[in-house]
Amino acid sequence: MRRGAVSESSVLSFDRGVLSFDKGSPECTAWVEAHRYCGGDEYPAAKALLDVVKFVDEPTFTREVEKCMEQLSAVLQNAPADDDYVWVIPDFTDRKSQDWLDGRYRDLVISKLDPEKRARLRFASFAQWKTEKLTDGPVTLLMVDDGIYSGTQMDHFYQTLISGSKIGKIKKVLTFVPYSTEYATLRFQPYRSYEIPLEIVALNRTPTVRDVPAGVFETLGKMGHAGFEGHGNIGTQFFAHKIPDYLAAPKLLFEDGVVSCSNGRYLTFADLGIEHPLIKEKVVEFSCIPHISPPYKRIYEDPQRMDEKCLLLPEGETDYCKRWKKFKGQALKKLTTGQ
Repeated sequence: MRRGAVSESSVLSFDRGVLSFDKGSPECTAWVEAHRYCGGDEYPAAKALLDVVKFVDEPTFTREVEKCMEQLSAVLQNAPADDDYVWVIPDFTDRKSQDWLDGRYRDLVISKLDPEKRARLRFASFAQWKTEKLTDGPVTLLMVDDGIYSGTQMDHFYQTLISGSKIGKIKKVLTFVPYSTEYATLRFQPYRSYEIPLEIVALNRTPTVRDVPAGVFETLGKMGHAGFEGHGNIGTQFFAHKIPDYLAAPKLLFEDGVVSCSNGRYLTFADLGIEHPLIKEKVVEFSCIPHISPPYKRIYEDPQRMDEKCLLLPEGETDYCKRWKKFKGQALKKLTTGQ
């Protein structure tokens, strides 16, 4: 069910989010059941993957972000009188959730500070930080984000911020996030002892593909699911406001909704016994993980699945979309009821 209005008590806007997620929905049931047609261990593997998927709803996410901001405010309020802070925002060419979070929580943090402390806090983009003199003395740099998965992006941000900076100009880089994988937490522990330390304040552990049983982990790797190799830092969590990208979540389930078998092929309508000549070779897709159009992006930006692409069409939809909906309906009925 899609969000139609924004709660007055919510600082963040979830007007394009989802209210709930049901692992027992027809789309999720069909996605799991379809793996039986692969003929191997794919069915229990798909079921195990769905079991470790976690949905963070709007109230939970808002509560956890506000806890982060409370901690950030406390750091600023209790800092020595002469400490300076710069809250930095990455210079994105694309709209990102960091901008969305930052723009809505600045005022919340500022409202909790004494006037003297507010005067020691500056806000700047990465570009401003690198080119403008924002303070006279050494500073602590602040960042906020909604989650860290592999930590690759956070490491890039950190390296960008400190590059070219003299030791002593930056005291440390301090990042607040409501969610982080255990892998990222361990990855950044040594950074605390660097000459310019990076400290991550993360409130909750994000589940990852490593949470499935060991034997299942290997099977999912053979099925082509990203992240099922090496350290397995791919998360299995999504939010009311967004689906993490393919670098942070299992793409075949989260974005594509396809059914992949261990022999490297994707299940088609023909595999399910639907032999219509115009669609039988089409790879079947299931929208188990609902499409979410983030509030900070254009509506339905880069739709992934046929369901989404057809949804964007006006009333006079194409014959292909009509066929897609008809035979997708047949596939759902067969896989969920056996008829």
